[in-house]
Amino acid sequence: YKLVGVIISEAMFSTAVVEGKKELVIKKDALQKKEAAAIETGRDDSLYRVTSLNHLRLSGFAGLHSISSKIGQISGLQQLILAENGLQSLPEEIASLGQLKMLDASRNQLHSLPRAVYGLSSLQSLLLGHNCLEDASFPVVQDKVFLPNLHHVDVSYNQLTLLPVMCYKLTDLLEIGAMDNAITVLDPDIGKLKSLKLLQLNSNKLTVLPSELANCMKLKTIDFEGNPLSDRRLLKLIVQHGSKKPRSVLEYIASRAPKSSDQEPKSKGGKKKSKAKDAEPKRLPSDSENDSEVEFSVTAKPIVTVSKPSPLVEVCATTLARKVRPYIVCAIVRGLDLTTANSFQDFITLQNKLHNGVCKRRRVATIATHDLARVSFPLTYACRPAEEVSLLPLGWAVRGTTTARGLLDHLEANRPSRNKKAKSLDASAAALSRYLEFINPQEMVFLMDSSNAVISLPPLTNSEHTKIGVGSSDLLLEVTSGESLSSCKGVMDALVLAMSEAGLQCRGSSGGLCVEQARVVDQEGKLLVLYPSRLDLNTDTVDVRRP
Repeated sequence: YKLVGVIISEAMFSTAVVEGKKELVIKKDALQKKEAAAIETGRDDSLYRVTSLNHLRLSGFAGLHSISSKIGQISGLQQLILAENGLQSLPEEIASLGQLKMLDASRNQLHSLPRAVYGLSSLQSLLLGHNCLEDASFPVVQDKVFLPNLHHVDVSYNQLTLLPVMCYKLTDLLEIGAMDNAITVLDPDIGKLKSLKLLQLNSNKLTVLPSELANCMKLKTIDFEGNPLSDRRLLKLIVQHGSKKPRSVLEYIASRAPKSSDQEPKSKGGKKKSKAKDAEPKRLPSDSENDSEVEFSVTAKPIVTVSKPSPLVEVCATTLARKVRPYIVCAIVRGLDLTTANSFQDFITLQNKLHNGVCKRRRVATIATHDLARVSFPLTYACRPAEEVSLLPLGWAVRGTTTARGLLDHLEANRPSRNKKAKSLDASAAALSRYLEFINPQEMVFLMDSSNAVISLPPLTNSEHTKIGVGSSDLLLEVTSGESLSSCKGVMDALVLAMSEAGLQCRGSSGGLCVEQARVVDQEGKLLVLYPSRLDLNTDTVDVRRP
């Protein structure tokens, strides 16, 4: 249920109250100026009377500096999305939102957080990126138990010099995003986060890493690129293996990084304690061993040949799709040979690595690849409510066609929780359920071919109809993003370069990849994106040959 392209009135909200609506999406750019101004100034706060809501999204209101204290009346809220406004603070009354699972206040002007945030016992995701938060913006943690279910924290693109203290105390955290700040020190308490799987601290000011980081045994992705690390060998390891083999990075940190304390613990008598295991010297890898793992090999550069076919493959991006998930980039790879030993599996593996690495677990972008022979052109990038999108999701050949709503319900039913036994869950659906927090069921973006078949539903899945296999030769590459065009193109660059550097080749291409340009246009036919253009694929690691 959304208020888009209509006049907001008190009567309309009254109707929503009577009907017991569960979801409400309000965007400024779809409203008339008078009604938008009423929300920004607080003159119209009737939306807070829709107390049946479990999903509320309010975005695009640059003049909205605060949220009414009446937000606490919507006690059943599970998702509160306040991204892309002008908020400078959040009300203490959010403490009443005891069922809230996701709070997204990213891309605002927040200077502080209310202590009430720590009382949100059901909260799983706290998104605070792109704000004005400083170290003092976070209240002092006074309670021993707080935010017991929080798994994901994002404080990227702020003004922090330290990672918030609360992060070190939440020992069940799975993901921490704190890129593009000014963080200079990582506390040794980071080693207490034994469940941590993702740590993004790229583009900060870290010079050393504590050896305690090696205690985070479950880390799958480590990103410290763009930091002035004094250990150049460590920096190379991170670049090479941070998203592929994080364990090798952790082992190196454990053996070489400086300890957090210069003194060993002393006994009551003043003498240093000694333990048998401490008496055994650690085996440090030799320089030759490290060099063999770290140094870049010197080989002939892989070749990528770019061509401009006539006519170009074209994607029409509708206005609504561009408002919800604005950016899409496509390209064609011709004659790819996936029949050689392990080449097909290598291709699937590198996509998964990119999703976990440069795509930041699909938060930045999502990659989709299709068998071109099964796609009919032109393509349309569109948006509809979940009930109106019909598709055959990847892996659903037996279940058959469903709606996007049916898929969402299936993923929700298989979302892992303490009350569900892992053996009873659909493993594939359980893995995809982590991305449900990115979805608004009323605004499902999808890519559709000329036969009206939905071939992808980002960021969740592709279609079984266009699934690639060992026999696939010509591929359609697709990247979508809600963040920026540069991020979208950057991921496409990473995909093409990863394919080339992995040794994937096109038949008859002298050992290289053949990439054809594709264009994205708006509904009036105006060019939005051409990829790859002369500004794309600019790298020293691959020989790019252009028309």
